Amino acid sequence: MAILASNVARYLRIILKYKFELVVDAAYLGATMIAFGFIGNVVSPDPRYLDYPFQTFILVNIFFWAFMENGYVEATRIIPEEARLGTLGTLMNNNVSPLTLIVSQMAARSIVNAFMAVAIFLPVFALTGIRSPSLGGLGYLAVVILLSWAYVLTVAVLMGSLSLMFKKIGATAGVFLQVLKVGSGFFFPVAAFASFAWPVSALPGLLRIIPVTRGLEVCREIIILGRLPTSQDSLLALSGVSLDPILLMTAGVAAGVLICVAFYRWVERRAMTFGAIEHY
Repeated sequence: MAILASNVARYLRIILKYKFELVVDAAYLGATMIAFGFIGNVVSPDPRYLDYPFQTFILVNIFFWAFMENGYVEATRIIPEEARLGTLGTLMNNNVSPLTLIVSQMAARSIVNAFMAVAIFLPVFALTGIRSPSLGGLGYLAVVILLSWAYVLTVAVLMGSLSLMFKKIGATAGVFLQVLKVGSGFFFPVAAFASFAWPVSALPGLLRIIPVTRGLEVCREIIILGRLPTSQDSLLALSGVSLDPILLMTAGVAAGVLICVAFYRWVERRAMTFGAIEHY
């Protein structure tokens, strides 16, 4: 844990050193918000799936993914980047595993982006009429975003660990990110899949098993509609609030951790067998 914490601090120092890059990242996030905001302003949502403006829908989605997207992208690139700088071998000789590098990079980038997202979107939400959630809503929202982040981290480990064998994975991680965003309901509600023929019509129920999909839906309910999941027909509730989404997301994250760690260990062993790490 000490090694992980020191590496997070190391990456934070590196990130904060390049202030121009921070400005560019903030500008990119703002530009994305403006571009999709204009699109949302001219697109009329289907009342079967959305009972609020599409602009609000897409703005909350961008806010939600801002906590994870840049961290995911940088985490999948960190092993080739450290190898390019000639520091990978030194780090591994000091008991810093590639897995630690992936987790540390995503944590550091996500911390920085979290501050950016809050600073940029709070005024935007106020201007668009989105009210701040209650104290209980903020707590529930924080847990949901943290669990969603943990799940995206497991995907980053899966994608990033491939670099141990293939050195460069090109756009693979980016393509998978876009697939995950579509599956989470970033571009349109996952309920829209129900209007297609089977088996596509079965996707809404299946996609909601994914923690980040469930998390984004709960996030929209809290921020846009100002309501927490109700305790009606729930397995576990507290003070009239359903804890089922948190339970399901926790189970999904636990499954993701088991899969990604097992996959990482397998890739690491294969890379050592083939001497791929030494070839960096």
